[in-house]
Amino acid sequence: MWIKNIPVGIRLAVAFAIVLIGLLVTASAAWWSIDRLSRTVSVMYQDNTVAGTELAKTSTALLNYRNLIIQIIGTQSKEDFDEMMLELPKHRADVEQYLFSYQARPKRATATRDEATDAESLKKGLEEYFALDKRTIDRIRSAMDAKDPKEMERLRQAAIQNSFYAAGPSMNAAGDSLNSLLDTVVEVARESQETGERTSQRARMILIGTLALCMFFAIITTVIITRSITVPLDEVNQVLGRMEHGDLTHRLTYVSKDELGVVCININHFVDRL
Repeated sequence: MWIKNIPVGIRLAVAFAIVLIGLLVTASAAWWSIDRLSRTVSVMYQDNTVAGTELAKTSTALLNYRNLIIQIIGTQSKEDFDEMMLELPKHRADVEQYLFSYQARPKRATATRDEATDAESLKKGLEEYFALDKRTIDRIRSAMDAKDPKEMERLRQAAIQNSFYAAGPSMNAAGDSLNSLLDTVVEVARESQETGERTSQRARMILIGTLALCMFFAIITTVIITRSITVPLDEVNQVLGRMEHGDLTHRLTYVSKDELGVVCININHFVDRL
């Protein structure tokens, strides 16, 4: 057996090295698994939580914008109108900013939904709605500047009709697009969760497989090295036991170039002299 020619110290060092390598491989597999899970969780957060948050902010900002438009329509004071008009660009900017933050992310698709298509539909709906609201505001401004009360009332009624019968449905369509987009994000989040669970299961199986493989090689190595030491020692004990009872006819048959082989040769020489 070739291992008999290797010194015992080297055998033990090799066994220790194999166990150490097994531990390092297991630790590397665990690190890889944790890294994959961390990346998956990070992607799920960026793709789903952030997306849902930005869409929710867009919805809230759009509602604030719509409420301010209604207040502008109902105002009777030129000063109040001017003050509200100063606030209006900020509310619109909030809507566009949150929507831009959402659109800056990579778009995804599922088996039944396409996030890019829904996002484009929402963008077009909002552009149409803002254009119609601009017409409403222009008529309210004209009503504020009108000298004739009848003309003022006519322009105000035209603004109300435009707001509720033109911009209103457009607002509803944009809201439907936003709801559809949120549904898409929810569906994508569900798929991301399933992907994360599969990644977790795969990482767990790789870790368990790596650990089992390292344990297998460690056990095999330990058994081989242990037997390479214990077998000749058992033979030495048997021969010495017979010598104790006066039997000097047996000799050690273990032959190797390691320390145990040298011990066996010396014992045989010792018995020969006796």
